[in-house]
Amino acid sequence: MLFSQIKKFQEISIFKKIVFLFLALIIPSFGAFQNERFVRSWDGVVSDSITGLQWLEGPDRSMSWNDAQKWINKLGDGWRTPNRSELGGLLQRGCGGGINENMDKAFYKNKNVRYVWADSCDERMGWVFDFQMGVEFWSFKDIAGWNIRAFAVRLHPLKFKR
Repeated sequence: MLFSQIKKFQEISIFKKIVFLFLALIIPSFGAFQNERFVRSWDGVVSDSITGLQWLEGPDRSMSWNDAQKWINKLGDGWRTPNRSELGGLLQRGCGGGINENMDKAFYKNKNVRYVWADSCDERMGWVFDFQMGVEFWSFKDIAGWNIRAFAVRLHPLKFKR
């Protein structure tokens, strides 16, 4: 989805590009003034006004840890695999509905997200965060059948320099 949007963006006039960039930079910041912690922008990036992190939900399908890494690496631009602590910071008990009941409504691109891959344990195992139970566990990196999804995270490139 992101790559198709980038291709379409390249075909737009310079004036429209300036307007899109202005809106992409300005609109997500309105959420902070409206007391919304998470705000989804037009390109699907979810910005966290407290941590300064930006989130991108992966494809709406189960994938292995290795496939998740391939997807994240293709994104470039500072995107990486979230660690367990960062995923735990997204947990908000009772704020959503259905299987996503513990995740903010800004993360509803994928309706069936329960498990999300986190950082690596070792060469064979990867951490998984369970948003329904609020716990983390490890799994074999080559398993793709548990409906484990991928998220990418990065520090907001303009607002929160460390």
